[in-house]
Amino acid sequence: MVEIISTDVETHLLNRVRSIKGQPLGNHAIHFHLFALQEVYQSEFQQKIAVNILHDLFRREEGVIYQCRDGDIILLYHGQNNIILKKAIHQLRFLFEDDPLAYNADGSENEDFCSEYDLGIEWRPFYRMCSERKEFSSQVPIKPQIIEIEEREDLLTAGRLSELMPRVNELDFNLVIRKQPICAFKPKKKASVVFHEMYVNIAHLTKLLKTPCNLTSNKWLFGYLSEALDRKVLDIISDRPKAYISKPISLNLNVSTIFSPEFEEFCGILNVVTKTPIVVEIQISDVFDDMNAFRAAQDIIKNKGFRICLDGLGTRSFSQISREGLGFDLAKVRWNADMASDLRTKQNKILAEAVNECGANRIILCRCDSHHAIEYGHALGISLFQGRYADKVINPNSAITN
Repeated sequence: MVEIISTDVETHLLNRVRSIKGQPLGNHAIHFHLFALQEVYQSEFQQKIAVNILHDLFRREEGVIYQCRDGDIILLYHGQNNIILKKAIHQLRFLFEDDPLAYNADGSENEDFCSEYDLGIEWRPFYRMCSERKEFSSQVPIKPQIIEIEEREDLLTAGRLSELMPRVNELDFNLVIRKQPICAFKPKKKASVVFHEMYVNIAHLTKLLKTPCNLTSNKWLFGYLSEALDRKVLDIISDRPKAYISKPISLNLNVSTIFSPEFEEFCGILNVVTKTPIVVEIQISDVFDDMNAFRAAQDIIKNKGFRICLDGLGTRSFSQISREGLGFDLAKVRWNADMASDLRTKQNKILAEAVNECGANRIILCRCDSHHAIEYGHALGISLFQGRYADKVINPNSAITN
């Protein structure tokens, strides 16, 4: 089982590295240079998330995660699974994808993000690096003391979640379910609704629960909560299918939900009541958390006759995935106002190539808050949009804010 070291890190690390000198192959290290991140990504909470990602990934492996006081993270791993090492780098790079340390301006991976060592043949340079860290540790700028999540009044903790769950289960979810249109905006044509995404409005849920907690502040605990929310949404639709799915919809679900009895019951009711097209939206982070589980869920979704939409993609991450390789039907890409300034930039050219390869008619540009997003999408050949601007075009008199 992997352990986490966050105190007297340099001494512990150096002693550990000395102990494995001359050992057989199978010892590896990854040094994540997170000290070089932009200030906005250098909070103690961001570092905590990064550590949790590695801990979850290596929870059944033999290794140590060193949470350095300057913000860096060093992973020691003993084993032969090279795939899990690559997955660790990919997931942390994805976590910080909007920082230049993760990706270069042209979308390529920035080599400065981390350093990898095969300690069977690179023990000496790694030991030298650890020695230098030990020598200069007293001179390294120290980040603010890491505050345990349990002490932060605004953050979600396991204890607070357990207190909230009975109230979540008792809540009338008709009050928190929203519908947001995914619209077709074609040049010189009136905007039209293609389907609606049904989702739980977390801000409104927080208000109804009367909790000061930021429900999304802990990725892993929110994942548990979102699975419960998935089941509630499926139950509500199953109780009143004609009221909710008389027209095409999409549902943002966890991969684990696809294997649940609630999903099976939902599909059975759909077969009896309606033939309405359904799109299942899955977060890209959920896909890479467990690719085997995603593949199994994908088979179930396809066998039910539903389509799959990948959600949670930034412009850089979208450029690095393959529709053919992952087998999705649609992809949601976040609108990035910074990229619209000049369509001739290298990054925009890379994005345009990715759009063309995926198929412009399969991409939804989301979080569109202005007409500039529509113009930008049109320049790339995109015609499907989602966001507050589209909401106002479709229903200008609505008082509901998605």
